[in-house]
Amino acid sequence: MLDEMVKCIETLQRRITTHAESLRANEWRTRTQLIDPLLCVLGWEVTDPAIVTPEYNVGGGRQRADYALLQPPDVDDRPLAVLESKALADQLTDEHRMQMLNYANATGIEFAGLTNGDCWELYKVFERGSLDERRILDVSIANTLVHQLAVQLLLLWRPIISGNYLAESSASLEQIVQTGGTAPPPPIIDWVSLTDYDPPLGTPPPKTIRFWDGTEQTISY
Repeated sequence: MLDEMVKCIETLQRRITTHAESLRANEWRTRTQLIDPLLCVLGWEVTDPAIVTPEYNVGGGRQRADYALLQPPDVDDRPLAVLESKALADQLTDEHRMQMLNYANATGIEFAGLTNGDCWELYKVFERGSLDERRILDVSIANTLVHQLAVQLLLLWRPIISGNYLAESSASLEQIVQTGGTAPPPPIIDWVSLTDYDPPLGTPPPKTIRFWDGTEQTISY
C-alpha cells in the first residue's frame, strides 16, 4: 500500500509542477487529477458508492459536502468524515474551514477535511479549542518530502479511520512526523513487503515503516 502511495505522491507532485496552469483553471480538474487519485490510494475508492458518496447532503438542506467517506452501514449510517474540495488556485481560508466544519457538525460527523489538491487539512469537529488546536493534519503535496508525506497521510488511510484508531492516535502520529521520526525504532523480527501489505479493515496499523532508502519511521498508537 505504501509503495502505491509513494508512486501516487510522486505523480501528483509532477502534475502540480508541470500542469499547474491547467489544474488551477477549475475545481473539477483539481478533483479528478489530484484529489481523487490520492483518496483512492488511501483506500477511499471514489467510484464505489459503498465507500464514498460525492455531493453528500448535509444538515437536511441544500448544502452538500464534496465527499463523504463512509463506514459500513451495520456500524453507523453516518460518514466517518466529510471532505470539502477547492480548486488548486484557491488559497484555503478560515471561511472555507468553518464551512467544512459546519457541514460535519450538522450531521454529527467526527472528522472533516479540506483540500485544494496540494494542501490537505484534517480536523476534529467536536474538539474544543481554536482551529489550530483542532487541526490534526496539515500538509502540502508540492512542498513536502515524499516519505514524510507517506507517513503523515496515514491519518487518512481507510483501515486506520475505519478501525477507530484516528481519534486515539492522531496526536502521537503528528508528533512523530514533526520531530522527523528520530526516536529509535523497536526491535523488528520480520518485515512485510509493502507490496504484500493489504490488511483487512480494523487491522491495527503498522508500528514501524522502513522506506526504500533504509530510513525508518516509528509510529506510536
